[in-house]
Amino acid sequence: MKSFDQVTRITQRKWLKQLAEAALGRYGIENAKLRFISTPSSTVFRVDTASQRYVLQVNPEPSDRWMTWTEACELIAFRCFGKDAQVPGGDYRAAALDMGGGLRSDLTGKGLGASIMEAAFECARHNFAPKAFRTTVAAFNKRALRVFEKIGYHPVQTFHSTHSGQTFIILMRDIA
Repeated sequence: MKSFDQVTRITQRKWLKQLAEAALGRYGIENAKLRFISTPSSTVFRVDTASQRYVLQVNPEPSDRWMTWTEACELIAFRCFGKDAQVPGGDYRAAALDMGGGLRSDLTGKGLGASIMEAAFECARHNFAPKAFRTTVAAFNKRALRVFEKIGYHPVQTFHSTHSGQTFIILMRDIA
């Protein structure tokens, strides 16, 4: 696997666009047009949907996010920790480490979710020493909900995002 700094700028842009699309998908923003804008300290995309325009800032490798790439420079999965994993409108007051992310859509249903989550748990235990783990999943994503319940999560709250109005479920599990 190559790190972000070991690939060409064209490949870096491709990766950042994939990350931006995955982040937008997490918030229910599909089929958006992304326009790449570079700044000295980060990458910014202008995001145009049928009804709105957004600006999305993407930092490829902050300390609270990691991504997995193939040798062919394709995004496999990404995980984020902390506030990046929260959805506006949820109650996140309980002491827990929030974990979010995604798996490339053509790789879903192949049994990769649980192994990626186990790697994320190990990373989180080592770097954050959490009291518990928490994740927020779109209510329509039955496949992800099954994976999270299979690996020990249980639902604790259902809410509507204050950003999109979409229904989400917060799940928690012990660190064990």
